[in-house]
Amino acid sequence: MKTYLLILCASLIAFSAHASDTIKKALPAPTETTALVYYFGFDIDTIAGLHKEQVEEDGCIYTVAKSEFLKALTPASKTDAPYNKLVVKAEVKFSPDTSYLIDIDGHVSLNDQQYVIDKRTFARMLHQVFKGCRK
Repeated sequence: MKTYLLILCASLIAFSAHASDTIKKALPAPTETTALVYYFGFDIDTIAGLHKEQVEEDGCIYTVAKSEFLKALTPASKTDAPYNKLVVKAEVKFSPDTSYLIDIDGHVSLNDQQYVIDKRTFARMLHQVFKGCRK
């Protein structure tokens, strides 16, 4: 019986890893006009904060028009609260090397640059890649 359970557990782990790899291979790559978005949802409450890696792992996958996203960004002023890397809610990948990170309050970070985006506007511009996720 123990052997059977061990084999079952090993099979489930292998299947899970394979399914995850299959989904990653099916992701659309960012293009000249479209960015890939990992989005966890601004209204989804988490006990602990979310880091970039967790949003990539657990977030729903969307695309967004790069031009539309860039138009919605406003440079952060000195009175705006700073971007909080402990509560990331979205990552907008323009390329493998360029990602805008958005925190729970709509503060956006790109390297050293800080912006603000309206959260409702951002959620409306997303196009779902896989069914089953909500904005």
